[in-house]
Amino acid sequence: MVLCYHRVMEMNPDGTPTPWHARGTAVTPATFRKHLDDIQERFEVLGPEALLDASIPQGGVVLTFDDAAPELSDLILPEMARRGLRAALFPVTSVFEGKTYAVDRFYDAVNQCNGKEFHYPDYNGTIGTTLLTPSEVGHLVRANLNRRIVELGDKGHDIVDVIVQFNGIRETISATDTANSIHDANQHGWLIGLHGHDHLSFT
Repeated sequence: MVLCYHRVMEMNPDGTPTPWHARGTAVTPATFRKHLDDIQERFEVLGPEALLDASIPQGGVVLTFDDAAPELSDLILPEMARRGLRAALFPVTSVFEGKTYAVDRFYDAVNQCNGKEFHYPDYNGTIGTTLLTPSEVGHLVRANLNRRIVELGDKGHDIVDVIVQFNGIRETISATDTANSIHDANQHGWLIGLHGHDHLSFT
């Protein structure tokens, strides 16, 4: 069995879900720790090299992480190391050129505008405005704005640049920190794979 994680992060201070939680690609740190403990208790956790074998033996589990989350060095690696676990990491490699994954930039912007007016480029090029209630956050991350960013790959940054500009946002995710965390994972013996250069969607 192969298990895949994306983000490990707290909900917002007011208890509302972040866009990552709303989309179902994040677990809280407490849930993550419980997952690791339960997995170790019930399964044989294999090293990431098992992914290179023809098959994973019954009862075996390989842990994997997509995209290279900003909290990799501060939270994920220490929790894994404390239990003697390693994983496979599949990063978006644009971080090595100083560009954070565009969807993470978008979600970060949406989350900073939680409970406020949110200005965004519409399909016809005009700037739309909506009040970001928790239900509207969920709608946005499932709607075409997010899909467009994934489909555009590197050009999705242009959309996020407009969002950042019109909402006066100071971005909180650093490509340099993410790239350094990938190096940290490598130093911990993780298997480093590839999740595309800009996470371009082919479907």
